Amino acid sequence: MIDLERCLHRPLLPALASLFALLACSGASTPVPLASGESAPFALAVQASSLYWLVPAQTGVPGALRTVSTQGGAAKTLSGVNAPRSLALSAQAAFVGSGDGNVYSIPIAGGEPRVLIAKDGSGAAVAISVSGGYLYATFNAGRIARIALTDGATVEELPAVTDTVTLFAADGAFIYWATSDGNLWREASDGSGDATLLGNTGGDAPTQPAFLRGSLYFRGTGYLGSVEEASGKVATLLEGTKTWSLASNGASLYLGLVHGIGSLEPPSSTASLFVSLEVAGSVLAADGSNVYWISGAVDAFGNPTAQRTIYRGKI
Repeated sequence: MIDLERCLHRPLLPALASLFALLACSGASTPVPLASGESAPFALAVQASSLYWLVPAQTGVPGALRTVSTQGGAAKTLSGVNAPRSLALSAQAAFVGSGDGNVYSIPIAGGEPRVLIAKDGSGAAVAISVSGGYLYATFNAGRIARIALTDGATVEELPAVTDTVTLFAADGAFIYWATSDGNLWREASDGSGDATLLGNTGGDAPTQPAFLRGSLYFRGTGYLGSVEEASGKVATLLEGTKTWSLASNGASLYLGLVHGIGSLEPPSSTASLFVSLEVAGSVLAADGSNVYWISGAVDAFGNPTAQRTIYRGKI
C-alpha cells in the first residue's frame, strides 16, 4: 500500500486524496533554491546550463528577462523588456513576446532587445515557440506569424484564428493551437492548406503544451490531455488530478501537483511523486538532470506571496 501521508510529509486531507490516487511514492529529491526574492516570476525555460524567466513591469520598474546558473549563484537581469508576456529560447537568443505587440530578440548572454516581429495592431504577443529553424508567434487579436531564425529578415503571416488562443505550439511539421472553448486545431507549419479541428477537450481551455515521443501534451483544470502528432487523435491521459504546470525533457513529463512535483512516462497513467512541497510548483521547466519550478503563489497557509523562489530538484 502506498503511504501518501509519508510521501507528502504532512497529513493528507480527505478532499485531496482523489488527487493523488494515481501517484506512487518514489525516492524523494531535495529542493535546492536557485533564486529567491523574485517578484512574480513566470515563463520559466532552461537552455544548456542556465535558467531563464520573465518578471512583469512594476511601478517605476520595467519588465525584465532574468537568469541564473542551473548550479546556483547570483541571479541577474539580462535585459529590460517592455510588458513581457511569453518566452522561447534558441541556442543563440532569447525571444520575448510583449504586451506592446512586438516580439523581441535578446542575445543569450544579454544585451539590448531587438524587435524581431513588429506589432501591427493585433494586440499582445501571447505565445511564442521555436521549431524547425523558425520562431512562431500568436497574438491576442488572432494574428499568427513566423520568421526564419537563419536570416531574421522576412516575417510570414500565417492564417489567423478568430477566438482567444489558450495554447500554441509548433513541432516543425505542424502548428497547434487551442481556443477558450476547448477546441484543438492544427495546420501545416508553413500555413499551407486548411486548419483542421482535431477535437474538443471538454470545454476546459487547454494550456502549457509539451512534446514527448510523437505526442503533444497539455493541461487543464483537473485533466492531462494529449494529441498524437501522426494521427491527430485527441485523448485524456489523467482525469480528476489537479495539475498546475507541465513540462517535458524529452524522456518524461513533469507535473506540478497540489503538493509536489510528479513525473509521468506515457503511455503509463501512473505518476511518481519525487518532490514533496508545501505548495504547488506553479511553473515548470526540465532538462536531462533536473526539474525547475517557481514556488506557488500562496504560502503553506494559503496566504498570497509577493516574493517567490525558483528551485531545482534532481531527477
